[in-house]
Amino acid sequence: MGSIGEIVRHAMYSNHLSAEAEHQLRKLLRGGCTLDDTRAFTQLQAAIVDGWVTQESRERWLQQTQREMVMLR
Repeated sequence: MGSIGEIVRHAMYSNHLSAEAEHQLRKLLRGGCTLDDTRAFTQLQAAIVDGWVTQESRERWLQQTQREMVMLR
């Protein structure tokens, strides 16, 4: 996975954004991006918000939070 578009296409196809791909996206976005990159990233954000694509990092965070809540009970 080298470009923003490739990462987005893979995430949209698999309905999942891995933590590694998310990290790579952050690095690529810091380096500047084209209008097509911006459009692709915006589509990915919308798919995540709508629940079509899941984020590994968010799933991990939710699991950890749930474990902590159980321990507090």
